[in-house]
Amino acid sequence: SGGGRPIVLRNPGAVRPWQYVLEPLAGYLWLGIWLLRDTAGYSGAWNFGPEGDDLLTVEEVVKLLLEHWDGGEYTVDATRQPYEAGMLRLDTGKARCLLKWAPVYGIREAMERPAAWYRSFYNDGAQKGGSDYTIKEIEDYVRAARRRGVAWATEA
Repeated sequence: SGGGRPIVLRNPGAVRPWQYVLEPLAGYLWLGIWLLRDTAGYSGAWNFGPEGDDLLTVEEVVKLLLEHWDGGEYTVDATRQPYEAGMLRLDTGKARCLLKWAPVYGIREAMERPAAWYRSFYNDGAQKGGSDYTIKEIEDYVRAARRRGVAWATEA
C-alpha cells in the first residue's frame, strides 16, 4: 500500500467484474477487425469481462493483491458511504458468441500479474519496470491466449 499507509475500503463486500487490463483491450482490437469486415453486423454495444464464476468481493481482491505484494494492510471505512450496487456483472454472451472471444486469465492470475508489474515498476524503476516489463506482459498474454486457443490469437 502506498507509502506504508493502509488501503481504505468503503464497500468491502461489493462484487465487481474484475479482469486483467489486457482482456478488454484484446476484445476491442478483435472487434475492430470484425468491424472492418462487416460494419453493420458488428456495430453496437459490446462487453468484455471475466468468466461468470470469477466473482470476488472488493475485500477478497485486496487480500489477493496484498498477498502478491508481500504484505500490507487495509481498513474498512465505517462511515456512511454513497449508495453503490452490491453486485455488478457484465453480460459477455454477445462477444463470446459472435466474436468467439473469451478471457485468457482467471481471476487469480488477473490479480497476480498487476501486482508483479507494480513490484517491478517500484523495484526496478519506471524505465525498466514500466516499458520492458509491459512488453513482456503483452508477449506473455499473447502466448497464453494462443495456448488456450482464444480466437483472436489463433485466427487473426
